[in-house]
Amino acid sequence: MRRNNLLAFKAKLRFLKGLDQEMSPESEFIQAEIPEIERIVRNECWLEGERRGCPVDRHDPAIRERVADIILTTVGAKLRREIKLRRDY
Repeated sequence: MRRNNLLAFKAKLRFLKGLDQEMSPESEFIQAEIPEIERIVRNECWLEGERRGCPVDRHDPAIRERVADIILTTVGAKLRREIKLRRDY
């Protein structure tokens, strides 16, 4: 299930890159999350590399699963709240 959510998220990102029209509120959330997600991936690669004692590729299944867990729980919810607050001002 987590892998399917991550794949759906990536499909949305690929779709959004091709849009030239005004973005929907959902698209704004996704676009705003990209830098944070990239940071999470870097951090998780580093952490898993420390555990294993060698560099870990960002496409490693352990990295994908951990990043999906993080995004679908606390960090994703926090980012969506922050974006909503920024939009309301």
